[in-house]
Amino acid sequence: MLEALLRVHVTCPWISELVKESSDVEIVSCRPVFKGSGASAFVRFRSQVDARILSTRVSSHPYVVKARFQTMGKNSGVGLVESIQCPCSRLGLSYMHVLGIRVERGSLVFRLLVQDEKEVQEIVDGLRRSGVRFRVENIRRIRAKHFLTPRQEQVLLHSYLNGYFDNPRPIPLSKLAKDLGITPPSYLELLRKALKKVVSDSFT
Repeated sequence: MLEALLRVHVTCPWISELVKESSDVEIVSCRPVFKGSGASAFVRFRSQVDARILSTRVSSHPYVVKARFQTMGKNSGVGLVESIQCPCSRLGLSYMHVLGIRVERGSLVFRLLVQDEKEVQEIVDGLRRSGVRFRVENIRRIRAKHFLTPRQEQVLLHSYLNGYFDNPRPIPLSKLAKDLGITPPSYLELLRKALKKVVSDSFT
């Protein structure tokens, strides 16, 4: 497996609201929702601003349907943003390739997991056809055994944000699965695999 870092000169419309009060913003997982070019993004960030204030400010963007942020530690947190327009949808990148997206001024740095050099070239060719400015910054060979897939990481963060690990659970499993457009058994299986990888990585 190869890990490729790809800098693309586009940015999400709502990101500007978040970076005003935050630093080290990373889009952990982004998935298409709604019709057309909408997306659901899970983000990590560092900020001294209260998570509720961030939720209000990002929610005020006209393209944002829902934004919810939660503090995870001192000056750090995670959030979920659903929007009706996402520029990444026109890039032609497979969401299954994307391990994460680092937000930098005027650009997004995609961290991609691909099988081989041929797959990297196919991605590059697709970006050239899209007409966006981009640059391949690094390619390296990795062992992907303990990597969470984007979908597994999305389910894990979604579970945490919605209180799945709390007692009592505020939201039933059926609602969590419906949020992501999958069945409850599929949701549980993704969560099980994600937790297994996290535990395995911690003790090996």
